[in-house]
Amino acid sequence: MITPDTLALAEGYLVVNSLGPRPIRGLPAPLEVYEIVGAATVRSRFQAAASRDLTRFVGRETELDQLQQALGQAGAGRGQVVAVVGEPGIGKSRLYWEFTRSHRTQGWLTLEGGSVSYGKATSYLPVVELLRAYFQIEAGDGVRKITEKVTGKLLSLDRTLAAVLPPLLWLLDVAVDDEAWARLDAAQRLRQTLDHHGWGYHALGRACLGLGRLDEARRLADRALGSLPRHPGFAAHARHLLGDIATHPDQFEAERGKAHYREALALAEPRGMRPLVAHCHLGLGKLSRRVGKGEQAHGHLATGTTMYREMDMRFWLEKAEAEMRRWHEGCGRE
Repeated sequence: MITPDTLALAEGYLVVNSLGPRPIRGLPAPLEVYEIVGAATVRSRFQAAASRDLTRFVGRETELDQLQQALGQAGAGRGQVVAVVGEPGIGKSRLYWEFTRSHRTQGWLTLEGGSVSYGKATSYLPVVELLRAYFQIEAGDGVRKITEKVTGKLLSLDRTLAAVLPPLLWLLDVAVDDEAWARLDAAQRLRQTLDHHGWGYHALGRACLGLGRLDEARRLADRALGSLPRHPGFAAHARHLLGDIATHPDQFEAERGKAHYREALALAEPRGMRPLVAHCHLGLGKLSRRVGKGEQAHGHLATGTTMYREMDMRFWLEKAEAEMRRWHEGCGRE
């Protein structure tokens, strides 16, 4: 139990229940007492302050414009990394908080993670925080609820990702009901967890492609493909990335790109991976238009456009429709 003075020092960091005024030995009058229920989710002074009222945010238009430009680049498929650097107390956290909660990021998935000095003993703490945010795991969720959230989310993306469940649940400190996993020692579990970092290689490869670093992108995509050779759903994503790399304007390799896209399609279609199937048709349509195969280009672009529209993937629908307009313009010049 704590007093109001103590609560004022830790406000925002604790979840408390008021027990009302209580007589305290040595004090002339009863004092309000609070019961500590648990720790709050905040990790910094700013987060604690944000749970109360904040002062008006002014004077950061230039920085917000720079972040908006980076967001636009990312939305166009060119991944961005932004570092906000400054002296303590200058407003870095507030800038980030205002931007991620503004109209600019509507429709974006925002995941937050961080590290703290007292969390050094917790393995993968920033990664665990990102996972908890992605799977919408709350502080009061029990083992069963966490398992349901992770399993449901993962299998809705791709059922072949079931093999990733044991290491993910292990990272989230959930007992894994898997005989093969139970037989692994600590070193083997760590190795298997790292083996599933193929998604990390894939994401980094996609970012390098957006930055025009094609050799590095290809190396990372190859590592992604080799990291989970027994999971065809994941291999489909890696093949699609390799197709995008091969058809980049700076190093256009039509046959190689076509082969990668078709391999990705062959893996994705029977598994019902509709967004990836649409992406492959868009890639093949752009490739075919560029090499002068108009009829094939139209077929792929029409298929991709229809699928994006059915799935309400508006960002990609706009890209496919723009590519279709380029195809019509090309036909008009012939």
